Amino acid sequence: MTGAVFLDTGIFLSFLARDHEKRFLEARRLFEQAEAGHARLETTEVVLAEVARTLETKYHMPRGTVVEVMEAVMGTRNLRIPARKVLKRAIEIFAGGDLDFIEAYNEAYVSQRGLKRPGAFAGAGKPERGAGTA
Repeated sequence: MTGAVFLDTGIFLSFLARDHEKRFLEARRLFEQAEAGHARLETTEVVLAEVARTLETKYHMPRGTVVEVMEAVMGTRNLRIPARKVLKRAIEIFAGGDLDFIEAYNEAYVSQRGLKRPGAFAGAGKPERGAGTA
């Protein structure tokens, strides 16, 4: 087995969307090698959050399908994800509510770390309608 290969958003999307055949084939080869134990892959929760958001917004994939895809990615053999536990919880939160994936990840992070949110920011989720920005 050679050194680990970093998977960025483009590799996941090329594989999942199959909108560029040459890139799809290369991505599929990487995943097949990892599944066979011949390659080690690594990515970050930031990449996977971007994948989830892109699948939902650009490819108009239903939330339930995004959840299935993210769970399948999490199950990929020989794929290292540094914050796997937080990401797993984020997928659960995303699946069960109306938070987008980034918000779900932040909620999972806050919960896992036992953090508090300050005063007016104590509720998870999006800002109130009509709220201005600083």
